[in-house]
Amino acid sequence: MNNKLILATFMGGLLASCHTPSYTLTGNLYGFNDGDTVYLSTLDQRNFNGDGKIYKDILIDSCIVKNGQVYFEGRQDSAIQAVMKSYKNGELNKFTQSFYLENGNLVAKSDSIYWSLTGSTHNDIHQSMQDELTPHLLKVWELGTKLEEDTALTHEERKEYREKINEELQKIKEIQKRYFEANLDNPVGLDLFPVVRLQYDIRKQKELVDHFHTLWPNDGFVAKDKERIEKQLKSIVGEKFIDYTMQTPEGKEVKLSDYVSKNKYTLVDIWASWCTPYPSVKPHLIAAYLTYKDKGLEIVGVSLDTDVTEWTSAIKEWGMSWPQISDLKGWKSEAIKLYAIGSIPQLILIDQNGTIIARNIKHKNLMVELKKLL
Repeated sequence: MNNKLILATFMGGLLASCHTPSYTLTGNLYGFNDGDTVYLSTLDQRNFNGDGKIYKDILIDSCIVKNGQVYFEGRQDSAIQAVMKSYKNGELNKFTQSFYLENGNLVAKSDSIYWSLTGSTHNDIHQSMQDELTPHLLKVWELGTKLEEDTALTHEERKEYREKINEELQKIKEIQKRYFEANLDNPVGLDLFPVVRLQYDIRKQKELVDHFHTLWPNDGFVAKDKERIEKQLKSIVGEKFIDYTMQTPEGKEVKLSDYVSKNKYTLVDIWASWCTPYPSVKPHLIAAYLTYKDKGLEIVGVSLDTDVTEWTSAIKEWGMSWPQISDLKGWKSEAIKLYAIGSIPQLILIDQNGTIIARNIKHKNLMVELKKLL
């Protein structure tokens, strides 16, 4: 091989390496001090093993903080979730919020409250969303703190604060959903899927989970949610209800079918004493019960409590006069498994023939829905 060919080959390889996509990650991070060793690790929070625990993080790199700065460099074939963290005396000391480790000039900034990371496609999208969310998140925190700490608030004032919190939470949901729908084919959409999926009906959830399973067949969360959705499709509107046996507060075993067979309509109210949104649902249930209990409606409360005292105390405190049952298994309850329920409170309406005629009824629409039937 002549010298010109050798030189051309060398220069070609050098130029190719110069254009190989890579990343640099720099930043001045709150709580990370000069001399600290900072570890860059994957955050494999989406892939679960059999017992539901997340896999151990995988170390990618480490650096020493100098002049208040961290510095990493490397190359990624595709975006992965990562964190930076430090240890003290063998214990986790400081850690950052998660971000996308991908090729680009990544710049992280943080103080005691705020965190940002920009400099690449998916991090810029995520940061844009966070910038929109932050004012609403802070408002929820502010209102929630006032609600919790100000014991002088009247009942009406507390109600007003809860309504304001719900308004802010709704704005947060709308922002997350908008970003989700704009990023269905990239990691931002994939990571928002667990957050927004319950805003869609079950058939749309099936369409979405199949889409993500095609793009990310090894994603643990998507695989588990695909299984959940396929179970839930067996108990959607139009299907026959699935029976189960639980206990009353007095310890008597009863079946859901015991109530379904005796009433024109049975409203299954899945709740728990620790469920924060439930107090806003309860007044609508009380109104429905008082209005329609003599017209063929029965409400059956199914609690996800695990402590019988907490369960029975809540029944008494909240004035829930309709039948109550539970297996005291929390999220391992038969109701959760059989009906593939991902969040509570949850309302399911069943007619006397055992057909499910409504699921995921919004509490504000409950009286309207019942008026059509009774």
